[in-house]
Amino acid sequence: MIYTFEDPDGCYTRNDTLLVRIVQCTSSASKDQGRVKQARISPNPADDSFSLGLQLARPGNVKISIVSLLGERFDLYSGFENRSDCFFTFARPKRLAPGFCFILIEVEGEWAAEKMIFR
Repeated sequence: MIYTFEDPDGCYTRNDTLLVRIVQCTSSASKDQGRVKQARISPNPADDSFSLGLQLARPGNVKISIVSLLGERFDLYSGFENRSDCFFTFARPKRLAPGFCFILIEVEGEWAAEKMIFR
């Protein structure tokens, strides 16, 4: 499937081949849509490590990944979360170059995305 991505601010557009099905993709992961009610990244921009706070609508299997603008994917977490408020701390993958990327959050097949910058 070919997709065109443009961030909500209109700052970046890219055409690429996508091998996953995106059910929900928001830049703020809020507004009580789907399973991810809210996602908070701090600090952003970050140097080497960052924290991700999630508020889930209901328990479920959670997968968290980083995707660079070059399409490199780094899986950070996969597991079942039965709490509505989850907190994670991650280190920047060594092979991920500084710059703009996306934090992808999948909960039970529904997706949300957050913009992230590494310095």
